[in-house]
Amino acid sequence: MKAILARTLAVTMLLVALGAAPAQAHERTESTRITIHATKKHVEKGKKVSFQGKLKSDWSKCFNWRKVSLFAGNKKIATKQTRQSGFYKFTVRPNATKTWKVKFNGRKWGTHPHKHRCLASSSKGIRVRVT
Repeated sequence: MKAILARTLAVTMLLVALGAAPAQAHERTESTRITIHATKKHVEKGKKVSFQGKLKSDWSKCFNWRKVSLFAGNKKIATKQTRQSGFYKFTVRPNATKTWKVKFNGRKWGTHPHKHRCLASSSKGIRVRVT
């Protein structure tokens, strides 16, 4: 009996020393924010305008390689993936004056009791006048 107890204790200590202990259950939720800038705020119809900015968070898993969408008013125009830094860029040829914004829908992954969540965010609106 003492031998079995000693072996069990020795194996347990070895696993703990090697970092093979069971993972601790946890949940993590992080906020995000997204910026938008336009290369021009007044253009002729059909001329190019680029919108760029960054998806930001205190946790890199919330901003690198994430999908963000460009909206003209309430209409989704395009979706792109951010770079590792959270940077994105859209180039469009607007044909009417509109307010543009970029949205990140958030992200959830994992299962209880090990869940992660990046909250959704939306940029301010930026008006581009088309003549």
